[in-house]
Amino acid sequence: ATFVFNGGYDSFVEEFYAFLRPLAALGFTVIGFDGPGQGGALRQGIYFEHAWEKPATAVIDYFGLDAVDWLGASCGGYLSIRAAAFEPRIKHVVSMPTTYSGLDMTLKQMRPGKAQELVSLLKAGDRTGTERLVASERLPNSVFEWCVTQGMHITGTRTPFDFLAAIARHSLEGTLHNVKQDVLLTEGEQDHLFNVEWIYRTMAELVCARSVTARIFTAREGGEQHCQVGNSALARDEIVSWLARFYPWMSELRR
Repeated sequence: ATFVFNGGYDSFVEEFYAFLRPLAALGFTVIGFDGPGQGGALRQGIYFEHAWEKPATAVIDYFGLDAVDWLGASCGGYLSIRAAAFEPRIKHVVSMPTTYSGLDMTLKQMRPGKAQELVSLLKAGDRTGTERLVASERLPNSVFEWCVTQGMHITGTRTPFDFLAAIARHSLEGTLHNVKQDVLLTEGEQDHLFNVEWIYRTMAELVCARSVTARIFTAREGGEQHCQVGNSALARDEIVSWLARFYPWMSELRR
């Protein structure tokens, strides 16, 4: 079995080596890669891509694979689901954690009432109003500032308005009915970047998936943070246990 991994908004594939290596010890062939807007690809001027089936298909074709399992971490949780919607050779897909829209993470960091205002300005194409609102939010919120600065970096845009317009294309709306695979959605209950509720929105639209499993990690387990930072083995063990349902040779790892 082949297990493919991609990161998200600010990742380098090398940082996940320790997380992925135990999967190889279990018998998986593990492939990790930097896609558009990530790590080595970004250094070559290849910017973030909402249609993640493009790099997914390129990776699968390059290695001549007929079937793979796929994990996307952080904002890669969106990317993995998007890829699965259009690449049938992905048989089992993990979203760790789950996000529905590329805008969600940035909007979550804003002060009460400001997120909807920003969405309205963006939809109206009001560049001046959008830039003014973003500027007012950047100073009091360092995480919002990072979302915008890093977002411009990975999308190759020069203004917050152009970044927001680009990242808004990262949306699962209208695509989830195409997902036919087995799906595992995860989240930490105190994730400072994502929101547990996004799992439920995604689950509600996975109407054609072969199966859907959700796992919310708690503070008591030490898995409440983004991507289970602080106890990443907990998330990996959950993924392995879930995959064991589909492979007889992994039966002893099922919970």
